[in-house]
Amino acid sequence: MRELSIRIDAGGSAVKTVLGNARMGTVDHRFAGESTPAAFHDVAVVAAAANFFDLRDEYRADSTADGETLTTTAIAGGRSKSVLDANKAGPAALRRLESAMLAFDQSVTWKEIR
Repeated sequence: MRELSIRIDAGGSAVKTVLGNARMGTVDHRFAGESTPAAFHDVAVVAAAANFFDLRDEYRADSTADGETLTTTAIAGGRSKSVLDANKAGPAALRRLESAMLAFDQSVTWKEIR
């Protein structure tokens, strides 16, 4: 399982951290990238449409203990909220936000920060 964090500011600057796993003998890696304010805006619009700050903190499928887990965090207006989505049990609006974040990740040229 890959764990990563992507932070985007309104100007389009972004930092991505791919978390290591002590059990697997891997370490954290940090990357910096530049996008555009428009790309940030695109993600922010999807988050607003999802009413992100009104979502539950956690969505889990009752029948599945293992599988994919994705945590999305937004920070805006002095508030911070994280939503865990296990096995895509969350609402469609959350999945659209997750997809927008993953598309943002793919659109940026990342350079490792040492």
